Amino acid sequence: ATHPRIGEKKAQTVLSEKEQAFSHQEQSAIKQSTETQHALLQGNIAYEKKFGHIFLIRAMGLDQTEILQALKYRLLNDPETEQRIVKQQLGEIAMLRLNQELSENESLND
Repeated sequence: ATHPRIGEKKAQTVLSEKEQAFSHQEQSAIKQSTETQHALLQGNIAYEKKFGHIFLIRAMGLDQTEILQALKYRLLNDPETEQRIVKQQLGEIAMLRLNQELSENESLND
């Protein structure tokens, strides 16, 4: 619930400084045109209406076109299929953040 929407500048709720840094790093490669921003916003609204939560995707390494395509594709899913995908995506996000945290700690110890 605290994760910002893809393409959103800020989360709707207050994030910790570390959560903000992770989120910014994960979405930093997403350069959006006004058209793409609008399409992501509309897609997010449709997704939230259909599934009752924000669209979650491991954004690291994906460009705006890939994210928008995934959003459109996942809007076609039934709730059960989408729930499985969300769990998988959350797992990937958690592993990414854990690896980032471990890398930061290793750098501090060197």
